[in-house]
Amino acid sequence: MGPLPTLLRPRAFIVIQRSGIAFVALLSAAAAWAATPSSTPSPAASDRYFRMKQVQIIDQGMNKLPAVDLMIPTTWQFQGDVRWGAALGGCFADLDAIFIHAQSPDGSLVLESIPNFTWQFADDPATQRALIQDNQEGARVGRKPCPVMQPMRAADFLRQVLLPKFRSDKRVVAVDPMPEFNRLLRRRLSLPPDDAGGGDQGAIRTDAARARLEYDLNGQAVEEWLTTAVWMRIYSSAHGGNAYDCHATMLLSLRAPKGQLDGNDKLFTLMASTIQHEPQWDAQVNSMIARLYQKKQQEEATRSAMISAFQQHVAQTINETTANAQRGANAAVAGESQIIRGVQTFRNPDTGATFELSNQSSAPSHE
Repeated sequence: MGPLPTLLRPRAFIVIQRSGIAFVALLSAAAAWAATPSSTPSPAASDRYFRMKQVQIIDQGMNKLPAVDLMIPTTWQFQGDVRWGAALGGCFADLDAIFIHAQSPDGSLVLESIPNFTWQFADDPATQRALIQDNQEGARVGRKPCPVMQPMRAADFLRQVLLPKFRSDKRVVAVDPMPEFNRLLRRRLSLPPDDAGGGDQGAIRTDAARARLEYDLNGQAVEEWLTTAVWMRIYSSAHGGNAYDCHATMLLSLRAPKGQLDGNDKLFTLMASTIQHEPQWDAQVNSMIARLYQKKQQEEATRSAMISAFQQHVAQTINETTANAQRGANAAVAGESQIIRGVQTFRNPDTGATFELSNQSSAPSHE
C-alpha cells in the first residue's frame, strides 16, 4: 500500500463504538473524508470524528445463532447472511457460505465478500485418480465436487480461479502481495509470524494477495481490489509424495470511484480486519464439518486407503484449526486494528482502566 498524498496528511479522530464502549484513535483524514457523502470536508469539529458501528450476521439455518461480526462506518448500510450449500466447490469445509455487503450512504464505496474456497491435491497420480473418482461418485448422488487442483500461491489463485470466475470482463491493473492479510491470517490461526515449516510434513503455509481492477460501472469509472489469503497443510500421501489440503479465505471485494481507492485503504483494511466468527457458531459449524469428514473417512476405508488417510488428516486439521482460531481470532482482530489505526493500549496503574492513544506518542503521565 502506497503512502497517502502529502496534502492529505492531516489527522482526524476515529471513534469506534462496540458493545457500548467507544474507542478513540487517530486515523488519516483522507479515509474519513473519502467515506463521507460530501466530497469537501466541512470545517465543523464534528466532521473530524469518524464513527464505526458493529454489525452482525444471524444464521437463520443454525437456530438463529449470531454467526459473524464486523465493524463499518455508522452511516453505512449493511446486509449479510449465511447460505448453506452455496459455496463454489463441494468440499465439506465450504459447507457454509458467508455473504457480506456494506456500502456508504451514496453507494460509491462498497465492501463485499465472496465465499471461501477449498481444494485438494496429491503428488501421487494414483491418489489424484482416487480423488477424482470420489468426486465422480459423489456427483451421481448430487454432491458438488471438491476441486482437485495444484496447490498455488494467493496471487496465482486470483489469476487462475477468482478473476476468471467473477471478473473475467474487467481490466486487471496489477496483482500484488498483501502482507497485512497474511499477517492477520497467521494470527487468527495462532501461527508464528513467518512460514517456519516451509514444505515440512504437517506444516501450514500461508500467503495473501490482492488484484487491482479498473472498469466502468453504470457509466462511472471505478477501481476495485479483490483480495484473498490462502493457507494449506501438507501431508504424506499413502503412495508417496505429498497431499495438500488448500483453503482460500478472506475473499473480499473493495470498490471505490476511480481515484478514491487508495484514499480508503486504511478504512477498507480496518473493516476487513474486524470480520470474525462468533465462537459458539464457529464451534458448531466446524464440529459438523469434522463429523462429515470423519464419516467420509469411514466410508472410504472399505474402498480406498488413500482417500481414507487423506480424509482423516483433513478432519484433524479442522479440529486443530478450530481450536487455534478460537485462541487467536479476538487477539488478531484487536492487534491488527491497532496497527492499522496507529494506536496502542495504555493502562492507568491507579484505576486499572485501559484506553487507546496514538503509538507515535509516549505513554501518558498519571501524576
